[in-house]
Formats: sequence, structure tokens, C-alpha cells
Amino acid sequence: MATESSTRRVLVVGGGVGGLATAIALRHRGIESEVVELHARPPIVGVGLTLLGPTLRALSMLGLLDVTVARGWGMDEMLFCDASGTVFDTVEIPRLNGPTYPGQVGMLRAELHAILADAANAADTPIRMNTTITGLQQGSEGVQASFTDGTQSRFDLVVGADGIRSAVRRMTFTDAPEPKFRGQAVWRAVLDRPPELTRYHLFYGSSTKAGIDPVSETKLYVLLVQNVPDATRPDQQRLPEILRGLLAEYGSPLAELVPQIRDPNAVDYRPLETILVPRPWYRGRVVILGDAAHSMTPHLASGAGMAIEDGVVLSEELAAGDDIEAALERFMDRRWERCRTVVENSAQISDWERSPAGAGGNAAALTGESMALLAQPI
Repeated sequence: MATESSTRRVLVVGGGVGGLATAIALRHRGIESEVVELHARPPIVGVGLTLLGPTLRALSMLGLLDVTVARGWGMDEMLFCDASGTVFDTVEIPRLNGPTYPGQVGMLRAELHAILADAANAADTPIRMNTTITGLQQGSEGVQASFTDGTQSRFDLVVGADGIRSAVRRMTFTDAPEPKFRGQAVWRAVLDRPPELTRYHLFYGSSTKAGIDPVSETKLYVLLVQNVPDATRPDQQRLPEILRGLLAEYGSPLAELVPQIRDPNAVDYRPLETILVPRPWYRGRVVILGDAAHSMTPHLASGAGMAIEDGVVLSEELAAGDDIEAALERFMDRRWERCRTVVENSAQISDWERSPAGAGGNAAALTGESMALLAQPI
């Protein structure tokens, strides 16, 4: 007979994808959770994202697959093109979640966040906005958390899901590495979707690569990955002009979309950074997950998926009984190798793209190996 979980009350720091998914998963397992979020409105990092089969599977484990598919754009093919727009390869995306669900879903990040926030609210999860921690004091009975609103409260476990600049990591893992700039930046611009653009496109230019990702009945986003010398951000008002220039070498169908790129508020520019905190990701009764523990480049489109999986696995292990430390060690056993591989393989593809002629690397082969790994059960 399974023993009852010793975890009664969990604080989740961070109200983004990983934090909300963790809170939902814990509530589904009968574990009380509450969320604090630093901002009055959580910052939505980027404008859109691609949810591959493993990410859709993790959302299914939270009961959110159907609503995700309904509010995004499902696809089963990826078209690989040269800069002129000529298709040189078509890849079928396997339907990992069964024949009635698409292989992948394009989605606006704000839509995914809204789905998770609605689910957390439906599970009666307390979410305190404009509030975060100022201190964590561990003791034999749990963790005493102090908050920016002057209150204090005790929890059995604190989960740091507060992103690559994690305050929880800074407070608890004083020897953790700092994020590493990868020498690349990604541009994304939300545009109106012509009806004929229904599939994911990837284009290879002379020094950049670009893409088209449909995200709804009416919208898509254009992306471009650029090699850059440092993490300096261009002036926000100039983003459309610069991006149009970078896309000038590309042919149809990208060329027809470029004139739409006018609104600075619809263009996102983000230098790429990574971090991989050595295991274990817990110290006593404080654990970090998602980008706080393993932030990756978008080359394998798995950052959000890994964070959601973290929350699902953590909730399973905490609900399985036994003491919290044993549950956290099982969590590490299930997550470490999978997350490490995705971080390192994504970074390897990024490094190849920054080298002349790819420095002999085979990004397609490494992507295929990574997708096979991600398809395995979590």
C-alpha cells in the first residue's frame, strides 16, 4: 500500500508556464499549492511558440490537450526551404498523442499562459500577483517564506519556477552557474496569416535562418535566428526596420509577409542564453525547475515542454508518498538526463550555426536523435 504524501502545502514562486503547470499538477494530486508572481501581470517571454508532441502529451496529463489544440493551430508537416523559398525537404510530424490530435501546435504565448491561468483558477489555486519572496528560512518543520508584502508563511516545500534570472536559485544555490550568452538572437513578429499558409516553414539563408509558424485561424509569426556579437538589444522602435532588412534575401512566401512588419510592439527580439544547474536541483526543501534550472535555446522547441513536464513529474513523485527528500531525488532521477540532453543538444545546434558551414555538424541528425529521446515516456 502506498504511503500518504508528507507534502501538504507548496509555495510556487513564479506565475509563468512552469509555475502554473506545477501548481495545477500539484492540485490534481491533492496537494495544496499557491503561487506568487513578481509582476502585476506575468511577463510573456516572446510572442509565439511551437508545441511538439511531447509538450502536447504533458499538457494532456494536465487535462489541457483539447483546449490547447482548439486555441492554437495544428500541423503535421514541416517544410524545409532554401532562401528563395524552394522546398527541398518535407518532414512528417508523428502524431504522438494519437490519430485525432495533430503532431504539433503553433500558439501565441499569451494563449498558452491564459489556458494555464484559467486551469489554475478553476482548481482554486491562490495566485498573488505583484508579490514575490524576500527570504527563505529552512527548518525541521519546513520553509519559512518572507514576502514583499510584509507577510510570512510556512510551507512544506518551495518550488522556484521564476525563470532564468531566478531569485530562488540566487538565494538557495549560491554556487550555481550564471546564464551563458550563446552568440545568437531570435526575432519573432506576429502577423496576419494568409489562408494558404497552413504549415510550418523553415528557410536557410546565407547567414541567418527564418521560419513561418501559424498560430491561429488568423495569425502566424515569422521568426529569424541571427548570429550577434553580444546581448545588446536594438532600440524597440527600430525593430521592424531591422527585421525587414534581415529578411530581404528571402523569397516567397516570406517575401509577401515582410511588408506587414511595421508595429514595434508586435516584434520581439531576444538574445539567446542557456543555463544548466548541476544536479541536484534541490537543497533541503527548496527545489528549482523549468528555466530556473535548465534554460535552453529554442532550436529544439522544447523549453516550455520541459518546464511543464517538470511540474507533472514533481507532482507525481510528491504524491507517491515517502519523505520529501526521497521524492525530490526520484524527481531528479527522472528529469536530469532528459533535460541535460535537450539543453546541450540545443546549444550544440546553436554553436554549429555560428560556425562557418556548420563546422561539420549535422543539425538534422542531432535534431532527429533529440526528437526520438523526447518521444520516450517521461
